[in-house]
Amino acid sequence: MGKRKVLITGGAGYVGSVLVGSLLKGGYTVRVLDNLMHSGDGVLPFVGDPDYEFIKGDIRDHKCVVSSLEDVSAIVHLAAIVGDPASKKLPKETVEINRDASLHLIKMAQERGVQRFIFFSTCSNYGIADVERLSDERTPLKPISLYAETKVAVERHLLEQKSPGFSPLILRVSTVFGPSPRMRFDLTVNQFVMEALRDLKIIVFSPKAWRPYIHIRDVGEAVNACLKAPEEKIRGEVFNLGSNDMSHTKMAIAELTSKYLPGTEVEVQGAGKDLRDYRVDFGKWARTFSFVPQRKVDLGINEVRLLLKEWKVIPDPSLPKYYNA
Repeated sequence: MGKRKVLITGGAGYVGSVLVGSLLKGGYTVRVLDNLMHSGDGVLPFVGDPDYEFIKGDIRDHKCVVSSLEDVSAIVHLAAIVGDPASKKLPKETVEINRDASLHLIKMAQERGVQRFIFFSTCSNYGIADVERLSDERTPLKPISLYAETKVAVERHLLEQKSPGFSPLILRVSTVFGPSPRMRFDLTVNQFVMEALRDLKIIVFSPKAWRPYIHIRDVGEAVNACLKAPEEKIRGEVFNLGSNDMSHTKMAIAELTSKYLPGTEVEVQGAGKDLRDYRVDFGKWARTFSFVPQRKVDLGINEVRLLLKEWKVIPDPSLPKYYNA
C-alpha cells in the first residue's frame, strides 16, 4: 500500500512550511499549492525530496485546483489572506480567497472523493469575549474583522456538508509562534523578541488582552494526529487547537520576553487597533486526542532569539516578506 498523498494549500507559508516537514516525517507524500505571495522561502527546504511536490498557482484558479487534487486522499486548507491588517489592506482578495475559493475547493474535493478535509480556522472568531469564562466550541462566534468573518462563513458551510465519505474537520487555531522557513515577525511572540533585540524596547498595545498561544511545531504534530484519527472521531467536528495552560495577556508575553532578554524596556500604550480579547477552552481537544500541545512560550522566545542574535541567519527582519501586511 502506497503512502497517502496530502494536499496542503498555502503550504509555503508560515505554518504550511513547518507542517510540510511534519507530514513528510509522518510518512505522507505532500503536494503544496501556493502562489508564493510572501516569497519562496517555504519551499526551499524540500527541493529534491521525492515525497514532496510543489505547484505554483492560485487557489482561485479552477484549473490549478483540479490538477492539485489528483490522487489526493486528504486536504489541509491553509491558503488565505491571514490576519486583520492584511484583510483590511486586501479586502477584495480576502473575500475571493478566504471565502469564495474555499467554498469552491470544498465542492471540488467532494466531487473527486477526497475523504478528509482539515480547515484551518482561528480562535479570532471569538472576537471580544467574556474573559471570566472560557470560550469553547459551542460559544457563539463574534468575528470583528473581515478575516474572521470569512473564516466563520467557511466553517458554517463545512458543517452543513453531509456527503458520504467526506470528513470535514475545523481547527480554530491559537496564535502561533516560533521559527519557520517562511518566518513572520508580525505575530506577538516573534514580534516582541525582534523588537527587544532591535530596539531594546517592546511597545505593548492592549496589555490586558488575552490570547491563547501555540508553538508552530505543535501545530504540525496536531495535524498529524487529525490525519491519523478514525473518521468517527473527527467527521464534522470543530476543535479549538491549543492548551489551557497557554493563555496569556499581551503584557505577560512582553514581561516574559524581557526576562529572557535583560535590558529590554516594556512600554505600555493604549488599546491600539486590535480589540480582540478572549480566553479559550481546549478541553475537547485534550479529551479526543492523545497528543496535547506542550511547547511553551519560553521555548519560542529563545528560538527566535537564537535565530536573530546568536546565529544571525535573518540579518534584516524588517523586510516585507516577513510580514503579512
